[in-house]
Amino acid sequence: MNSIIIPQSMTIIDDYVFYWCDGLSSIVIPDSIISIGDWAFYGCTNLTDIYYTGTESEWEAITKGTDWDAYTGNYTIHYNYTPEP
Repeated sequence: MNSIIIPQSMTIIDDYVFYWCDGLSSIVIPDSIISIGDWAFYGCTNLTDIYYTGTESEWEAITKGTDWDAYTGNYTIHYNYTPEP
């Protein structure tokens, strides 16, 4: 798995959902997400890009769990991302 698009219908990224998923390099996170669980992206060592469909302030308002991004790659968050149809 290189990249994943989380559907707009989701509101929570659960605990451990991508735990040690070192093949994940990019992810699209919709602005519908209100919570990212504990260790959700822990160990995603090749994660380089997070594409977020909302604003930076909306991203900051998301509740993020313990070590949600520990041991990830050196990722960049791209705000106001519009996925291609």
